[in-house]
Amino acid sequence: MQGQAEWADWPREVREGLENSGKAGVAQDMLRGHYLSLILREFSQRGIRCLLIKGEALAATHYEAPGTRPRSDCDLFIDLQDIEQARQALLDCDFQIAGPVYKSHQFSAVRAG
Repeated sequence: MQGQAEWADWPREVREGLENSGKAGVAQDMLRGHYLSLILREFSQRGIRCLLIKGEALAATHYEAPGTRPRSDCDLFIDLQDIEQARQALLDCDFQIAGPVYKSHQFSAVRAG
């Protein structure tokens, strides 16, 4: 947008708000990618196989501009036998288990602190 003539016609507050929002989104994407890589490396080192779907997986493989794929989380499918080891790997990467555990195997993890 900044390269378009109409951009200068928008109120300064609106332009600055959009620029700041865009920068915050880029920073969030970078952090999300960093932590996902950390988790996938940790899983790999422990021999935990997983399938990554939706969110980051779609953004990286099916979008010309990955930042245009809305996402706030990612889903990892792992073997039932690896659940306890996966939970421990997440804890070791400074994540915490959030909310209830569904059906003894479906759970959410968030970055601690």
